[in-house]
Amino acid sequence: MPQRDGVSYASMINVYLKNDDLLNAERLFQAMPTSNIVAESAMISGYVKAGRIVEARQVFDHMETRNVYSWTSLISGHLSCGQVEEPVGFLVICL
Repeated sequence: MPQRDGVSYASMINVYLKNDDLLNAERLFQAMPTSNIVAESAMISGYVKAGRIVEARQVFDHMETRNVYSWTSLISGHLSCGQVEEPVGFLVICL
């Protein structure tokens, strides 16, 4: 690929995650010159699905802009791990 941009990085990250290849998605995400909301949200979802809530939260905390998808992914990840107090705090922040 001659020109790599935020869209191409996000697309490749999504392809890796859809094929359960979190390791390569993570490597590519870390190699991005600048992150974008699509790639960040995808990584949050990928980390949550792998039970890696700490990493998902780190990506979330470093996001310049958050969307419904990133909030929902992080909240559902905490709930799926039995962590109820943290998502309640997120809901308070959202409102």
